[in-house]
Amino acid sequence: MKRYYQVRLSQIEYAQLKEKAAKAGVSRATMLRNYIADKPVIDGEVAVALRQLTVEISRIGNNLNQIAKRWNESGSDMRDLAFIDEHLNEILGDIKEVKEYCYFTHRSERR
Repeated sequence: MKRYYQVRLSQIEYAQLKEKAAKAGVSRATMLRNYIADKPVIDGEVAVALRQLTVEISRIGNNLNQIAKRWNESGSDMRDLAFIDEHLNEILGDIKEVKEYCYFTHRSERR
């Protein structure tokens, strides 16, 4: 259940909130919710890059599923699939590192 809560801000506070939300490419409400939940608030360029990475990883996952289906149908060696899985896990680890870097880099800006 969502609740409506009104906050009074000074002109300076409102301007800061508006500027930070615009820079991050999110609404002011999302900016406040992320801050309260201690979620990372990152600038727009990094957010776009992370979305693109997520889309690419999703495509890789879809391709792997198609490969796995064909492998299962043809009776191929599962060692090859383990090799692919290992590399996919490396990619996912890289994405996690990028997200953590963004979080810790921009964390001080939120406080």
